[in-house]
Amino acid sequence: MSELPPEIGAAPSSRDDLPRTPDSRDYAARVVLVGDIHMYQLTVAPWRLMGKRFLGLANLWLRRRRHFDHALLPAFTPRICTLRPDWMLLSGDVTTTSLEEEFRRAASWLHSGPMASMSKIMTPGNHDRYTQGSVWRQTVERWMGEWLPPHFPGWQDIGGRWSVLTLDAARPRFFSSRGEVDRRQLEEAHELIEGMPRGRGLIVLCHYPYAVPPGVLWRPGHQLAHRHRVEELVRTAGQRASQVIYLHGHLHQPWVWRPDPGEGAPVTVVNAGSPCCKGKEFPGGQGFWQIDLPHDPADTVKFVRHVPVMGRKGLIWKRVEEQASALSVAQPLPSDA
Repeated sequence: MSELPPEIGAAPSSRDDLPRTPDSRDYAARVVLVGDIHMYQLTVAPWRLMGKRFLGLANLWLRRRRHFDHALLPAFTPRICTLRPDWMLLSGDVTTTSLEEEFRRAASWLHSGPMASMSKIMTPGNHDRYTQGSVWRQTVERWMGEWLPPHFPGWQDIGGRWSVLTLDAARPRFFSSRGEVDRRQLEEAHELIEGMPRGRGLIVLCHYPYAVPPGVLWRPGHQLAHRHRVEELVRTAGQRASQVIYLHGHLHQPWVWRPDPGEGAPVTVVNAGSPCCKGKEFPGGQGFWQIDLPHDPADTVKFVRHVPVMGRKGLIWKRVEEQASALSVAQPLPSDA
């Protein structure tokens, strides 16, 4: 299981800009947030192409495969491990059409090297429950079960006065990619929040955002159904927590921003982005997030993007510290940095 599939390839040569001094450990917990990996398989037996998977494979051949470069993944492993995170949080969509082989490749990477022993929490994405058959067979549960909460909503104390509330919004839909957090989950999540001691810090992990920065295109077919209910949950959390951080994926552009929290504590929304997604803005992929949580949850949280940049001498890692504001959409770095 720990061996990476050969098609991923060897880690490209790289250099980085990590501090050379020892980590002072001036935080309660360090988290890395990894977004939509989207492992895929191009050749599929005809009898497995019933329903939505046929549409997904057609999209993969015509468009998606040109944007996702999984040869980048081996370079992520040492970079993540060098940071010595306490937890890795996965915002879902580790696959493209919920095939067993796609899950195998994702699990293989997550078990590679020192990452194998790293504590992880994952929430499924819509591509991890792409078909009704994958739900019936519990494919994501069988392959990713060691990192999924045993029950949704999940609750995990991760260090200091910080906890993670994990929501499952992944639903198989034939004509859209809409997600939904059902009423039972929301009711139980409200109960968990009401039982939380005041003044703690809370991370909410869900594949879908409940809001996006102004000006960001968000097609109705990709949105979270009844998202106002999740927004209400987050605002309720802000009445008890000193700070709320909402982590999600789904939309392939990293950002950190602060929507209006109402009368509660500050809420910071972080989009994980997609590490293997390459394009004009991110020719080396979109990277991942390092989040350092302070001992006092009311203090400043450090958000650092680690971005692979294709320089003249190969892959270069850049770290960009972001400040959450009313609108702070992560910007690409120059390709020759």
